[in-house]
Amino acid sequence: MPEAHWTTYYKLIERANVSVADLAIRLLQLVLSVFPTPVANLIIDDTLVPRCAKSGPGISVKHDHSRKANRPTYLNSQCWVTLALVVKVWLGSALTIPVRSWLVEESGQRGKLWVARQLIDSVRGHVRMCAC
Repeated sequence: MPEAHWTTYYKLIERANVSVADLAIRLLQLVLSVFPTPVANLIIDDTLVPRCAKSGPGISVKHDHSRKANRPTYLNSQCWVTLALVVKVWLGSALTIPVRSWLVEESGQRGKLWVARQLIDSVRGHVRMCAC
């Protein structure tokens, strides 16, 4: 069975006007049906994506905490916050599945913590969470 290129799926989702929040919840439900667990382990991660452009959505000069060799301490980048689900797949091993990512804009009170809260609130009620 031939598979379509990834851009075909992207265009299908984009043109269908599907809600990203609904798509994330469906993915979450699918993963939890395949890997049933009494309590969902969710993680939040922020990632800097270096950009050459000086302007664009969410692009600004940010401090790079990774301290990689041959990379400046401050660089033009976008910051993405990702919500992921961690599921146990085998004895002692786990699988991390990204559920939803959100680009952090550089305006107002919408920082990384605000975005993380929105991501968690978007799946609240669809998973059983424990504040451990």
